[in-house]
Amino acid sequence: MFTDLGLGVGVANSLQGVFWWIHLSIILIFTVYIPFTKHMHMFAAPVNAFFRSLNSSGVLAPIDLENPEKFGAGRVQDFTWKQLLDGYACAVCGRCSDACPANLTGKQLSPMHIVEGLKDHMVAIGHQGGA
Repeated sequence: MFTDLGLGVGVANSLQGVFWWIHLSIILIFTVYIPFTKHMHMFAAPVNAFFRSLNSSGVLAPIDLENPEKFGAGRVQDFTWKQLLDGYACAVCGRCSDACPANLTGKQLSPMHIVEGLKDHMVAIGHQGGA
């Protein structure tokens, strides 16, 4: 390809080496960049799909209203590993917020921001040593 531009074989080989190192550097930088961005879903989504539940979806577990000591999740440790993986598989597209009935009525509830906040909190806890 470089010889078609009128460059000599030695120059073409040198340019090929330079471009190969530039390409490798870009790949390595992107590899380090991925875990801190929304691009993490490219790796988490296939793993999440592999571990998906084969049971019918849309069925919620009953809530024990007689035992009010714990409703929902108040800490990251209250989530299962699969629920945390679901968060990392999020593509941050915002469709969940667009379809959320509470968000549609003007309430300040955005499922996407909740998932993003959870991921940020998990990273902060990880930096603190998993407290």
